[in-house]
Amino acid sequence: MTSSIAAIFSGRFDIKHFNESFWGDANRCSVYEKSKILAERELWAYLDKSKSKLEVCVINPGLVIGPSVNDSISTSVHIILRPFKDNLFAVPNIYFSIVDVRDVAFAHIHAINNPISNNQRYILVN
Repeated sequence: MTSSIAAIFSGRFDIKHFNESFWGDANRCSVYEKSKILAERELWAYLDKSKSKLEVCVINPGLVIGPSVNDSISTSVHIILRPFKDNLFAVPNIYFSIVDVRDVAFAHIHAINNPISNNQRYILVN
């Protein structure tokens, strides 16, 4: 499953260093971030309740950048282009944990081909 690093740290303003055991606070974040937290939690709850033998690995990437397969503008690309297109007079002092789309694809392939990845979460950031 492709989730997001948002499921790990969003709404958690009390912690500076995170790992795969952390969960964001769905009551203190944006709708997008909340959707990532709730969707991933639901997956793990389903697996626990159903005693399913389904093999699952969750990839939690940061801001995904890199070449696109088409000409559409993704949310990630829009975030990068917005300061230039909106004629901003200053660039906000913000930062993102980024990852190349090719690394995300590789992580999925690696997870599929390695049983050790079953029932794991992996943060993918620079």
